[in-house]
Amino acid sequence: MQKQKYFIYLLLLIYSALAAYTIYHFDGTGDNGDSILHYLHARYAPQHPEVYFYHWSKPLFVLLASPLAQFGFVGIKLFNALLALGSIFLTFQISKMLNQKSPGVASLMLICTPLYYILTFSGLTEILFGFWLCLGLYFYLKEKRITALILFSFLPYTRSEGLIILVVVVLFLLIEKHNRLLPYLMVGSVIYSIAGYFVYHDFLWVFTEIPYSKLSSQYGNGKLTHFVDQLFYVVGPIIYLLLITGIISIIRNAIKSKFKNPSQYIVLAFFVTYFVAHSMFWWLGIFNSMGMKRVMIAVAPMVAILSTAGYDWMTNWMKEKNRIAGTVISVMLILAIIIFPFTHNKAAIHLYRDLGKTNEQKMAQGIADKASSLHQPNSLYLLSNPIFYEYLNLDPFNNQTCKGLSTENLNKVRKGDIVIWDNWFSVIENNVLIEMLDSNSRINLIEKYECEQDGRMVEMRVYEGK
Repeated sequence: MQKQKYFIYLLLLIYSALAAYTIYHFDGTGDNGDSILHYLHARYAPQHPEVYFYHWSKPLFVLLASPLAQFGFVGIKLFNALLALGSIFLTFQISKMLNQKSPGVASLMLICTPLYYILTFSGLTEILFGFWLCLGLYFYLKEKRITALILFSFLPYTRSEGLIILVVVVLFLLIEKHNRLLPYLMVGSVIYSIAGYFVYHDFLWVFTEIPYSKLSSQYGNGKLTHFVDQLFYVVGPIIYLLLITGIISIIRNAIKSKFKNPSQYIVLAFFVTYFVAHSMFWWLGIFNSMGMKRVMIAVAPMVAILSTAGYDWMTNWMKEKNRIAGTVISVMLILAIIIFPFTHNKAAIHLYRDLGKTNEQKMAQGIADKASSLHQPNSLYLLSNPIFYEYLNLDPFNNQTCKGLSTENLNKVRKGDIVIWDNWFSVIENNVLIEMLDSNSRINLIEKYECEQDGRMVEMRVYEGK
């Protein structure tokens, strides 16, 4: 066990060095939409305190990320990297508490989960969710239940899926006959309800303002097995195989022991409930689900722990048959886990594609320079793509300098105003079609731009009010 202790410290040191290198050498943002918006909300919340209580922004994320976000996008990357570092350590501790033989492998698998590493260097909220889930689970397994339940109670304010986790926690409290502790799961909502009252003048805002609480989605729907397929591209084939093996071995052990000591199965319950819920949301086309594979990153630490159960079972079984063969298999699996992220597989990490600026962002940077040269004092920017708020150094909540590109705002364009249209955010999010601009007598087309990004043609146009 002493060797395991040194191993986790070595992993934390290696991860810290990798994270520092990535932050210094790569200027990507994880994605072009939500990642940038979450960062902008965290950055500008101190000037607009109501943003701390926007449900879409994830109130706890904004609160915790805001200090480092003041240093720019590098700050938000550092924030998520620190959370990932904490998750790596907590994954090790939780694995030990569950009596797994290879807790160091659990941490290694989390580090080597390709999409987890990529999205750590973004403004996305999945990394905080995973850390907070680990933190609550750590205290739960230490039987410091009140601390754990208070932590869990804030989970919905890191991401709305926290409500799914709370259902699981309630079920386990009932199974373990800790009914009297249930009220502690309301602590987070009570605190935010009171604090946010001064913004919404409604104590129930924590429920009524949830942006996903509708049985529809503007993004359509897909097949029920969508996330079964997509999870492969989140974790890669080795961890995917070990995850399946781990789930089977845990269920097998649970049946053999007649579900004795329910806490041993809470990680499985968290993952399966979360996975099934998102599969249903996308299949039914509800709660504005987009079927994005990145939502699985929120439970990546749980995947690592479950996969370690598969690793332990597989290697132990082999060692019972032949000790030398079992040792060889265990070493080969560890090497495969480490090497896979650096292969040319679609699910692996492609450094400049995944961590650097995209073609779309490079084009947007040039457009921002052009728009800035055209801009006149007291003129407004009208735009949809979040990246322009960053490249033009705009406060998205200051209507004196910029506004969203909507039909209403388009009909109020003044002379000198700059309009930046794109064929994704302007169309999908704001329903502003290119025909609306071409037929608008208030503006002139200055220039149009095109580039290819991930197999689709990205088009952007710059207009000026006349």
